[in-house]
Amino acid sequence: TKIAVPKLANKYATTHTAAEDELVAKIRDNVDANTVVFLLMSDTHASNDATSAQSTVPRKLAERIGADANVHLGDMIDENPKSGTDGSLDRLMRYMEGTAASNIPFLHAIGHHEKYGSVIYPKNEADFKYYLTNNLVAGITVRGYDKHLHAVRDAANVFNYYVDFDFQQLRCIFVDSVYMRWGMDEHTISWIKDTVNDTPEDYKIMFFSHVSPVAKANFKNELVNESLLQNMLNEGIEPGHTILGWAHGHTHADNVVYCDEVDFPVIGTACSINEGDSKGANS
Repeated sequence: TKIAVPKLANKYATTHTAAEDELVAKIRDNVDANTVVFLLMSDTHASNDATSAQSTVPRKLAERIGADANVHLGDMIDENPKSGTDGSLDRLMRYMEGTAASNIPFLHAIGHHEKYGSVIYPKNEADFKYYLTNNLVAGITVRGYDKHLHAVRDAANVFNYYVDFDFQQLRCIFVDSVYMRWGMDEHTISWIKDTVNDTPEDYKIMFFSHVSPVAKANFKNELVNESLLQNMLNEGIEPGHTILGWAHGHTHADNVVYCDEVDFPVIGTACSINEGDSKGANS
């Protein structure tokens, strides 16, 4: 009996099976119980036709690797002005259902597309058009956060939170970096300071956000409250706390930046490439 299995369109298919197998084998050969393994991605920009198919790819890969967490650094979805009612909330829900439907924790740093859609360079906060409010985004994504791992949240902003991996003595701090599109407000910067200084000294710290903490690593070299953030990181952190690095998305690039502004590596995460109606199809 012949069974015909249709080939998925390229924008949905994982055509890198051999490379994926090699990656899984390499990770399994080089990790032990003291290692925290993340499947890290960003800027998938899921659009109407790509959402359901693409969301399952990172979940399945994380399961094969045995990742400790599936981490998304923002811009999970793309707004769709042509649909009238936009459809962003529906796409976010479908993306989360596919990616977070696993026994592996899903951790998310909010991106500007989840929040502001396509609005470009407003003069003040009142000029922003909110495609999705914080409450709408949190209503979908926070369920994914807390399903398998307890996240300790900032009461004033649920998108500032941390997760401790106690066995490995690692604190992962997730930051809302899309204030005024690209930046952090004073409350978030103060929360970061308190959270770092309250971390046990035998724990190391890793940061995650959508936007880089260094302006020159962002589009147009922009970061709201850059000086305030960097002064806090350089002068407000009590001795004894080790920051391993800061991982971010947003720039659609894969790089590591060492610079004078901060005393740790700033790690840009490669992402999807926008391709018309199939934005974000290949994560």
